[in-house]
Amino acid sequence: MEIIYATKNGRIEQSDRLYSYFLTFNGIEYKLPPCSLIALKSKLLTYNLEQMILGDEDLSEVELIPVCNRDRFLILNFEELVELKELINGTFVMLELNSIVSTANC
Repeated sequence: MEIIYATKNGRIEQSDRLYSYFLTFNGIEYKLPPCSLIALKSKLLTYNLEQMILGDEDLSEVELIPVCNRDRFLILNFEELVELKELINGTFVMLELNSIVSTANC
């Protein structure tokens, strides 16, 4: 497997053989088919971090994020949510860069 992107507490690896991605976050691994990775990104886009900071929300509360068609959940505090968003965004940037480089080499 190849690590696509990593942060302090997480990483995403790609397995071409299994046609899946593996998200490891806070020591727990989640197998994600491509559609689940895209769904996770879409779900994370609904969280407006600036509004959470500036709003009346209690930042010590936890967020429940469904993963893998709601088979499993991530329970994250605000700092973990920020890191997970960075991890997912970084992953998609690296996948896009890889696609550009692969296309240029053809």
